[in-house]
Amino acid sequence: MTKSTKKSGAENIGVFVYLGPSIRGVIQNGAIFHGTREQIANQLSDAIEKRPAIKRLLVRDTEIAAVKAQLNSSKGALSIAYKRLLGD
Repeated sequence: MTKSTKKSGAENIGVFVYLGPSIRGVIQNGAIFHGTREQIANQLSDAIEKRPAIKRLLVRDTEIAAVKAQLNSSKGALSIAYKRLLGD
């Protein structure tokens, strides 16, 4: 493994927050996860299989403000994913 490979792998690890609606017994709005996006998706695989929009609403902690602005605008893919989860 080269030095650049190690670095890029470490950069993928971070803090992710679920910004979708709370789904009783599945996931809560504001839930915090640590790891890579793939690790978190594997951890939530059962929920994501039933409701794929959950994965779209897992965002890196540095993107929270921008994503919340998108959700408030009621336009765009993230807003649609949020509304889809509300309907489930």
